[in-house]
Amino acid sequence: MKLKGGVITQIKAFLMKFSKKEKQGKQPKVKELSKRTANIMTYGFLLFFVFIGFIGLVRAISLSSQVNSLKNKVADFETTLTDSANQTSTLDVSRVQYYMTNFIYAYINYDKESAEEREQTLQGYYAFDSSSYTEELNETRTLKSQRVISVEEYKSYDLAIVKVGYEVSGNSYVMNLAVPFKIKDGLLTIVSLPYSLADNLYQGESKSFEKNDSSDLVKLSSSETDSIKDFLEVFFDKYASSDETDLKLVMKEPVLMGGSYQVDTIDNSTALFYEGDDGQKVVQVSVTFTDKNTTDKHTENFTLYLSQSDNGWIVEKLYNYFKN
Repeated sequence: MKLKGGVITQIKAFLMKFSKKEKQGKQPKVKELSKRTANIMTYGFLLFFVFIGFIGLVRAISLSSQVNSLKNKVADFETTLTDSANQTSTLDVSRVQYYMTNFIYAYINYDKESAEEREQTLQGYYAFDSSSYTEELNETRTLKSQRVISVEEYKSYDLAIVKVGYEVSGNSYVMNLAVPFKIKDGLLTIVSLPYSLADNLYQGESKSFEKNDSSDLVKLSSSETDSIKDFLEVFFDKYASSDETDLKLVMKEPVLMGGSYQVDTIDNSTALFYEGDDGQKVVQVSVTFTDKNTTDKHTENFTLYLSQSDNGWIVEKLYNYFKN
């Protein structure tokens, strides 16, 4: 028995040498490792989204800046187009010169045989009916020279001033002719009668300058109207003679006609006498002048703004057309 038990013990001891022993180590801290990983992942995602948001914001700001820049360029381009269009319609001096050359040729040249044809030609230049205005030409008149010396822009019209040389009965004369016109779609139209200026002053569809026909006009009293009619005779005599010193007595800022004219008639029958917005007295009247050198007659339209002075009336402003 003793032998048997000892053998078994030895066999067990021998087999134990070949058996796998479990290694003992530390238990993994599953809980702590998972929490750390979760924190890293959470903060990583947050940082990623913040970064993406920042990039998006930068791109949005950049895109907005580009859009604003594009809008400004478009606005500048439109402004350039508008300015170019305005210059084409109102500042094309070459076109004005060409138009005035043809008009002045028709306006100045006159002989009795072609008077009717001349009148029809001129009507094609006017935006108004010229047959109602007086123009008496007694002698043949021949154009010798012409030159546009100024093109002036005003709020509601433009004005070409043309120096004209002409001959009547063998005598030569020179005058400055002011021609009010409008330009629309590249076409010119004369909107009021031409008028003469002293030397020191400088075909489309448009509405002509007509007398003020507003129903809201406050007409002047008969006594004021009669007083102004008397004043107009004095004023236009001084205006035609163009004595600046004399004209200063009845006009705030003298405008000289040239000195070679005299008043023929003042059309008081169609004149308009009314009160302006600022209380000034306003007169719209047509006056026919006679050229003292040639005895030719022509009509000009006027709008006068008057105020009373110690000695009567004084012209505050003068317009060589019917201003509304």
